Amino acid sequence: MGAEGPDDADDAGAARVLVASLGGTWIAVDAEQVAGVVRPTPVTPVGGTPRWVRGVAAVRGSVCPVVDAAWLAAAPAADGAAADWWVLVTDGARSAALAGLRVWRVAAVAAPTGEEDGEADPAAAVAGLPAAGVARLAADSGRGAEALPAVVRRLDVPSLLDLLHAPTPAP
Repeated sequence: MGAEGPDDADDAGAARVLVASLGGTWIAVDAEQVAGVVRPTPVTPVGGTPRWVRGVAAVRGSVCPVVDAAWLAAAPAADGAAADWWVLVTDGARSAALAGLRVWRVAAVAAPTGEEDGEADPAAAVAGLPAAGVARLAADSGRGAEALPAVVRRLDVPSLLDLLHAPTPAP
């Protein structure tokens, strides 16, 4: 991911997830679907898009939609803090970012314990944000003083990208 994002996980060969905060809610994104992590740039609003699409922005020479993941997930506000990072997501087949996901904090790149479920833990539910089950994190996955939750909702990036390309109904 480069110098702009968190440190790599210790298990280089293991499946990894990027763990991020949406304020009061945590999500995991499969590492192979992350094109990078960058600081926000100016966003141009686009009419006729869903409320959770903030607009489009120039990122690494391309224009990509910016998704307000906290709004889509109905996450509680982070005490007035602004989103500090964009997680650039891709479908895994391309290295170019297909969307920027606004998050408050990128906490870690972690290797899930392997005890993963197709069904999400109700405590990890995230409203309208498409999910692909949960990731169970090892107790030592946290970086710094704040420990990560043991279970986080795994973002379904292909479904999120499908939502972005779905026709918006006329008002």
